[in-house]
Amino acid sequence: MILEFCADCGAPLGKPPPCACASCGAEFWDNAKPCGGAFVTHRGRLLLVQRAHAPWAGHWDVPGGFCDGAEHPEATTLREVREETGLAIRLTGLLGMWIDRYGDDTTYATLNIYFHAVPDPDGPDGPDGVDGDVVAAVVAEDEIAAVRWFTPAELADAPLAFSDHMRDAVDRWLTWDAGRT
Repeated sequence: MILEFCADCGAPLGKPPPCACASCGAEFWDNAKPCGGAFVTHRGRLLLVQRAHAPWAGHWDVPGGFCDGAEHPEATTLREVREETGLAIRLTGLLGMWIDRYGDDTTYATLNIYFHAVPDPDGPDGPDGVDGDVVAAVVAEDEIAAVRWFTPAELADAPLAFSDHMRDAVDRWLTWDAGRT
């Protein structure tokens, strides 16, 4: 990614990060953008959302997204799951963290922080909000095409988004989930 102009003074840069502006000395870095996501489990199934647009349109992903400013990844995860699926969840642990590139042209790095989660039985949805194949109506229609529970067997053939890390994250979840039964 080439930085065209300095964000501080507007002078032309024309360089990829890391670099510094020759006019004002501002420094620019290729820092990873933090993201939060949830591996929501219910009755041995994993909740996935189908992406409605690029990158990875039509592929399945865990609900989640970018942290807003100084928002903690746990808060991001709770907010994003609610926004994308309408489901309130409770975080139960940390699955792990993966670095990836986001965008069709791999413009910037992401730090994907994934949590174990379960539907919150005391949340506004109650326990009945998760009994069917579909959690709820798709809430974020501009981002999500579908919401679905997957059994472990179905995950083997599911077309997953973010091939640099999502299969590894799902495999880690499968190993963790198998150890619980």
